Amino acid sequence: MKAIQQINGWSAIINGSSGFMVSKHYESNDIVNRAGGPDSFAAGFIYGMQEFKNEAQAIEFAVVASTLKDTIPGDN
Repeated sequence: MKAIQQINGWSAIINGSSGFMVSKHYESNDIVNRAGGPDSFAAGFIYGMQEFKNEAQAIEFAVVASTLKDTIPGDN
């Protein structure tokens, strides 16, 4: 039996005041815990909007924060 490796992708879109934007696409096969992914995305976006004042940078920060969160074991 051949092992199947699952690669998970994550990206986001926003239709904000600067128009429609698509973030970079990130892939990870190191997901150990999916709990909290949406929460970390929302928190990352809110932080990004306060810190960067730029929707494009905020959405990128949020996607990266959520992608990395899924690699933290026991964080549920």
